[in-house]
Amino acid sequence: QLTLERLRQKLDAGLGSKLIRRYRRLEHTSSNQWEKHAARYTVILLGALLMGTGARIKDGDLQHLRQLTLFANTGLHGPAKKQFLAALDNYQPGTPRNFMEASCYNCGKTCQDTEKALLRCAECTDGFAWFCDEDCHQNLWTTHEPNCCAARRNSRMLDI
Repeated sequence: QLTLERLRQKLDAGLGSKLIRRYRRLEHTSSNQWEKHAARYTVILLGALLMGTGARIKDGDLQHLRQLTLFANTGLHGPAKKQFLAALDNYQPGTPRNFMEASCYNCGKTCQDTEKALLRCAECTDGFAWFCDEDCHQNLWTTHEPNCCAARRNSRMLDI
């Protein structure tokens, strides 16, 4: 049985770097646009795997992941993009990243990053948006309010 620790050891022993190097090469050598896009997306997924296991990521690969997330069309949008960038900013080798926990809807940080519980938007009816503090909530309010209030209005509509 492959435990998280054994997987991290295999990735740290060179497998992680080898995989990222392989798909980074495809980003530049493929003449097919779909293959280039798939290679970029695969590099993002490999970065998430490495962070999720706490495996080591080379500085150049961390920088490349950040550039891909910011500038390439990799399928990461909105809160997911912010969460991934926060994971890169707070990356610590040996500490697995939990991508399943709630993240701040504004900055992408999790309680793993802030060392305090996230706050759920009190206006949301479905508990969709979480914030690390009142400042993040206020900074995103003009963007979040229409969706938040629309959900509230829809939940009060009568179905006749």
